[in-house]
Amino acid sequence: MGILKTAATVAVASSVHGRVQRRQQNRWTAQDQAPAGAPAPAPPAQYTAPAQPQQAHAEPPRRRRHQPPRRSQPA
Repeated sequence: MGILKTAATVAVASSVHGRVQRRQQNRWTAQDQAPAGAPAPAPPAQYTAPAQPQQAHAEPPRRRRHQPPRRSQPA
């Protein structure tokens, strides 16, 4: 049964890979064939540093060691 499950997983992964590859290839081909007069996509926005420095994070609270439940004292 393990071999069949592995084969099924490989088949699904292979088909998904093929679809993704085909979709990316079509997208890149469309970008390459875009008319020369078409505007280029805008460059990503530049990173600007925050105005104020961020405060350091406080240390997380220390975890207590696990203690077994207390046994009730015999009466």
